[in-house]
Amino acid sequence: MISISAILDVFITLNILILVAFSGWWICRYLLRSFGLQHAYRSHLKLLNALFLAILISPALILMLNALQTHGFTAHLKFNLSDQVVSHYLSGGFDMKASDLERLLAVRGAVTENVANAAGLGAPSIIAVFLLGGCDICWEANFFSILSLQNSASKPRLA
Repeated sequence: MISISAILDVFITLNILILVAFSGWWICRYLLRSFGLQHAYRSHLKLLNALFLAILISPALILMLNALQTHGFTAHLKFNLSDQVVSHYLSGGFDMKASDLERLLAVRGAVTENVANAAGLGAPSIIAVFLLGGCDICWEANFFSILSLQNSASKPRLA
């Protein structure tokens, strides 16, 4: 059986990916607007499709890289963000107490465990936000379905 913390970890990862996608799209739109191409809808569509495709392919690429690393083909290409942060810290890239850095790196795991076990002060509010977000998505989907049905029903039909 899949654990709640694994599902929550995937949920958080997907939300981070959506945030990255939105940020990328916003930056692309800003650049198009700054170059005077705000009405170049074909360019907007191509950029949006490319960004969407990159986001769809990225989990498969990561799984493929992990499989290659597991079998020893790309053992030298290991990339871990927390390892990069620690390396930057150890080389003097930023000044912080070691205990604060350790706590900062453990935040995601701690939040995931607290929410999965409904422990801590913030867990009930985070669970409520997740539930409200799910209800909101269902409500919007139903609203737009009803709206499209009303629009199609109000159009005259040819016999």
